[in-house]
Parts: sequence; C-alpha cells; structure tokens
Amino acid sequence: MSPAVARAARGPGRPATARRRPTTAAQTRWIAACIAAGVVAALGVVAMRNDLLRVQYGLARALEETRSLERERNAALARVREQRDPARLAQLARERGFVRPERIVDLPALPPAPVAREAR
Repeated sequence: MSPAVARAARGPGRPATARRRPTTAAQTRWIAACIAAGVVAALGVVAMRNDLLRVQYGLARALEETRSLERERNAALARVREQRDPARLAQLARERGFVRPERIVDLPALPPAPVAREAR
C-alpha cells in the first residue's frame, strides 16, 4: 500500500503507528442494532413482494374469470336473440296452426284499485 493510501485510510491526525481501538460494548450493540434493522427491512421487502405476487396472481385469475363469464354471457345472449328471431317465431306459429286474428278488441284500462288503509 502506498504511503498516501495508508494516510488516507487511517484518517487525518492519526500517526502511522497508531493502533485501532478495540470496539466497546456500546459500539457492538449499535452495530448489532444496525444489522438487525437491515434484516428486518429486508424481511419487510420480501413480505411486500410476496403480497404483490399474490395480488398479481389473484388479479390474473379474476381477469380470466371475467373473460370466461363474458364469453358465457355472449353465448347466452346469442341464444336469446336466436329464440326471439321474428322469422323463427313466424315459422313456429305456422307449424302450430296460429293464424292472424280476424278482429282485435281494445279493452279500456281498469282504474287503479284503492289502497286499503290499516286501522290504527
């Protein structure tokens, strides 16, 4: 190691022959606390990533189910439209012997029924 690098490594004002002081109990506790905080932070990040993955998979399942239900709905709607087709209904009516009415009677609408009030 060059003298300039050695001087920079030991810091300003430290003689070249100075030894490192042994770490005290307080310094050891502080270092352990920093390491513990780092581990807790890393575990928190891992937990958040797991939650994020779980949510993403749940969202993918929900989207697939939505697509499946939309396909079912579209198929059911197509069947309903097929059943309501006027040409089909006319064919069914002819097969079953329905004929056009000779006359149409228009009946007047009934007046609304009075609402019975409860006795108090």
